[in-house]
Amino acid sequence: MKLAVAGATGRIGGGLTREALAQGHHVVALVRTPEKLKIEHENLTVSSISPFLRSVRLFVKISRQILLTQLSRNFGPTISQI
Repeated sequence: MKLAVAGATGRIGGGLTREALAQGHHVVALVRTPEKLKIEHENLTVSSISPFLRSVRLFVKISRQILLTQLSRNFGPTISQI
């Protein structure tokens, strides 16, 4: 599965990133400062969110849509009505 992890340089995001990679997932780490990410893995892509997501609202909207899409795939279409 392909996953996007926001805040991959932090405690929780870093843990999620390491666990996802350990389970064989492909991870896109969305970070403000790519140099701070100390994880290296062939399934890891590091992307700076600054140039792409200048608005917190846009980031929340995109994240919500990704989450709802994944939940709909796993639990059926009614979950998208949240």
